[in-house]
Order: sequence, then structure tokens, then C-alpha cells
Amino acid sequence: MTPEEVDAWSDAELERNLREHANDPPLLEYNRAKWETPPQFEFAGFVFNLRAGFLIICDTPLGRRRAENVGLVPVAEGGSLALVVALGSQRRERWALRRADGEVWASDVAGWYASVPARWVPVLAWPLPARGAAGSVPGPAGVESWTVFTPARYVPEDAEWFDDRPKRRR
Repeated sequence: MTPEEVDAWSDAELERNLREHANDPPLLEYNRAKWETPPQFEFAGFVFNLRAGFLIICDTPLGRRRAENVGLVPVAEGGSLALVVALGSQRRERWALRRADGEVWASDVAGWYASVPARWVPVLAWPLPARGAAGSVPGPAGVESWTVFTPARYVPEDAEWFDDRPKRRR
């Protein structure tokens, strides 16, 4: 169809729809102030996204690098959780990260977010072997000091907090 034919067809469809729906009841009224006022957000703090597949920025001794979250995995020694990230263009280089301040990333491997005190979080990183034990990572060996970037989180004023995830009041 040419642009002129498309315009003619569109106009004809509009006319047909207006005729067909001329006797329909009016749409429900809505509160214009509620719909047209932009939501008000407040600063909620810094959170680190722990979901698998989330891209992060790491400052390493080799410079700033992009990494992808693989997920939270238990550490073989100590029973705490380490965040495993994949570096490199093919994401073949795997590292385990533990917070340098001693706090845990999350209470279990299903955690979504970790509250952190600042935008750049100091972490202890150690390389992982190509093949490791299923379900856990080896303890720290050859530890390096890194920092990872954390985005700020803003939430609507009426959000409730539970487990670091915003929940709307009902």
C-alpha cells in the first residue's frame, strides 16, 4: 500500500470504529491529579544486584573491567556465600567475591539485593579453577583487593521494605 492508501484506510477505520461505538457507555472517570502528577521518589540507599546475568563494573589491579553475575555460591570452607562473576569477552574467567567489610552478600543463595554503604564496594576477589566442586567454590587463595560499582536505588514514597525489595501497600 502506498502512504496515501494507508492514510485513506486509517481514516475509514476510524470512521467505522466511531460509528460502531457511538452508543457505548463513557469510560470511567479518573483522578487527573493522580494520573498526571509524576511519582515522587526518595533516595533509599545503595544496593548491589545479586541476580544472575546482571552486568557489573569491577576495578581490578588490571584496570576497570565489566563482569557478569553468575550468582551466589557457598564457599567450601566457612559456609559463607561468595558472589561469582565471569570476566573477559567470552566470560570464561571466573572469580569469587567476598565483601571486604565482613558483611555477607545475602542470607541465602536466593537473595536479590545486598544493601551496601557506598557506591564503590571494596571486595576480596580470588580466581576460581576451571572445574570446581559442584555447588560450592574453594576458599580464598591468591586474594586481590577489588572494588565493584553499585547503583543508587530510589523508591516511591509509599513503598514498604521487606528483605530489601520494595513492596507496594495494598
